Amino acid sequence: MASQPMSNSRPFLLDIDKDLNFCFVQASARSLGDANFITRKGLGYDPGTEHKFPMAGYRTAVTRRSAGYIFHTAFCGSTLLARALHSPPDVVALKEPNILLELSLASTRWPNGTFAPYLETALAEITQPWSSNGHVIIKPSNSCNRIVTDICSQSRDDRFVFMFSTLEEFLVSCIKKMPQAQTQLNLMARHLLPGSALERACEIPRNIDFSIIEACVLVWYVSLEYFSRAIEILPDGSWVSVQYRDLKRDPMAVVQSVGRHCRLPEAVLTEEVLNAKLHEDSKSTGK
Repeated sequence: MASQPMSNSRPFLLDIDKDLNFCFVQASARSLGDANFITRKGLGYDPGTEHKFPMAGYRTAVTRRSAGYIFHTAFCGSTLLARALHSPPDVVALKEPNILLELSLASTRWPNGTFAPYLETALAEITQPWSSNGHVIIKPSNSCNRIVTDICSQSRDDRFVFMFSTLEEFLVSCIKKMPQAQTQLNLMARHLLPGSALERACEIPRNIDFSIIEACVLVWYVSLEYFSRAIEILPDGSWVSVQYRDLKRDPMAVVQSVGRHCRLPEAVLTEEVLNAKLHEDSKSTGK
């Protein structure tokens, strides 16, 4: 039976404002897929058009749907993978939704009894499909690796992909983006490290400035630590790992394999459909 679009556009949970309101904006499946970062700037929406609801009293009318999640170390081809799988309205790939980043940042300040229900509400909202037989793929920011176990522990028969490059590849990519990368990686390291086994084992002080090399190494290792924690609680068959070198060597095979793991329709995984997307993005494999 052919899948039918549900709506050209609808309210989408974008972020949280300073007054702790859930903020929804009108968005379409295509506009969400076109945005490299699902933020206010990334969507280019008109300021002041959002609909706000106090987080404390908000009760979602929908339940969390199963989805595919792409967690990554950054600079490992995750953006290429998400772009290749995006085929609206039947498959909508959400790249770095800001709502998850803001919840990850808030997770260090809020007790779990407060944080967990808000995360569940956000996941319920953003996993809603855009067609009657639709699928949603979510590629969070790598700063969200801190909450990967929280997302996995609330899983609704989801599929998970853990993508990583080698430490050397990660270092080279980050150093190429100096000097901006220095600040970004320091912030990321300070966010990901607290409470980790890596922080305890190395007795790493908090709120210090790391060199670019130190920050890269710490972010890469602690991300893999969070991936390992998540894998320990996930059922067999629900997750796969993807190495950057494999994606570079045979992107078609990797995209098709991940798509099938995420139970996407074969119609969006044919070579004819994927070739154009992979050729268009061939210079962006490291994103």
